[in-house]
Amino acid sequence: MSLNSIITVATMETVFVWNDYINAYTFTRSTDMKTITLGLNDFVGSLGLTNWGATFAAISITVLPVFVFYFICSKSMLAGMTQGAVKG
Repeated sequence: MSLNSIITVATMETVFVWNDYINAYTFTRSTDMKTITLGLNDFVGSLGLTNWGATFAAISITVLPVFVFYFICSKSMLAGMTQGAVKG
């Protein structure tokens, strides 16, 4: 009975961890251990100059796994969120 709720929590937690910036920035010391969100920060050049084409391509590539994971789990996730809202 709790499978839908577990899938909902797992999906939301995966999205939060995937997009985490502060903890990764705080605890990562070497450039070899950077996460994807820290790697996106490298696209901003000196004085804030940015190559927008490369930046948007990198953002699109990093967002795709989250979208795919969500669309695979969306049916169970919606059922888990509404499971406790049904009367009777």
